[in-house]
Amino acid sequence: MTAQPSSSPGLTRVGRSFCATVDGVIRGVASLGRHLPDARRRQRGVEVIRDLPYRIGGGAAQRLDVYRAVGQRPGRPALLYIHGGGFAVCSKDTHWSLAVDYVRLGFVVFNINYRLSTRHPFPAAINDAITALRWVQAQGHRFGADTRQLVIAGESAGGNLATALAVASSYRLEHGPARALFDTGLSPSAFIAACPVLQVSAVHRFWQDEALVSDRATQRILRGMQRAYIGLDASPGAFPLADPLLLLEGRAPDRALPPALTLSGDRDFLVADSRRLKRAMDALESPCELHVYPGEHHAFHALPWKESARRCWADQRAFLNQHVPHLQESP
Repeated sequence: MTAQPSSSPGLTRVGRSFCATVDGVIRGVASLGRHLPDARRRQRGVEVIRDLPYRIGGGAAQRLDVYRAVGQRPGRPALLYIHGGGFAVCSKDTHWSLAVDYVRLGFVVFNINYRLSTRHPFPAAINDAITALRWVQAQGHRFGADTRQLVIAGESAGGNLATALAVASSYRLEHGPARALFDTGLSPSAFIAACPVLQVSAVHRFWQDEALVSDRATQRILRGMQRAYIGLDASPGAFPLADPLLLLEGRAPDRALPPALTLSGDRDFLVADSRRLKRAMDALESPCELHVYPGEHHAFHALPWKESARRCWADQRAFLNQHVPHLQESP
């Protein structure tokens, strides 16, 4: 049985208009960014197969892009990338740069779209992510990927979905698509949750308990995220795949969790969730690395000109080399 929010989450018409405006700006900047000299250099030697439909069984298909090195030999590890944007904005097209970076680390990257909460509240996004993961497991070999070595990565809301996928692969849950994933026996090699929000419920904790958010604008954004995805009256833990951190803090998995890497800037308003993930994984005696970068804000690692971003990617490389055999970087 698939859990549904108890009330009707969603944004007002003004809220949807605001998200559409923000989304349009981000898409425009990302599109222009592709053509800058440094971006052109980074994309050299990377090919993209765009807008492939993914589905398992019937139902409407979502789309993904495959990024891989030109002329690569078959057998590179697979990486499923899930974009952020508060579940409400952005797309695979706005996050092309991160997909390229993971190709450079040695992966065939499957960069996905999923239904956004402006029109499709929970569990649409996680159901799409589960479908994408199962599709990559079944179809990734067609694009030269070794799906026996499969990493899941995402940032912000995408970090939530990446963690929820790791949880769904390790916990026997009642949520229908998650249970189907668990029953496949798929065991990811690792997962990466960058600057993640790992509990969508009770977002007021960030300013009432953690005192990480003092400005009203950020508070409104966080409340809008919760309202659109699960509703403001959702009880903590009522939807485990929206609050995967609470499940990790609450009980042991039914089979081993994949090794985790979580990273954040120390000025990121979500940093507390990364620290809680580290504590929860340690309590479960499951491998987890935490890297917190001094002076950095949300999603700093997406800015390749920053020294701290380069250090972050070096830390990811070191983590992945530990857990993904035969990983070879692209030139």
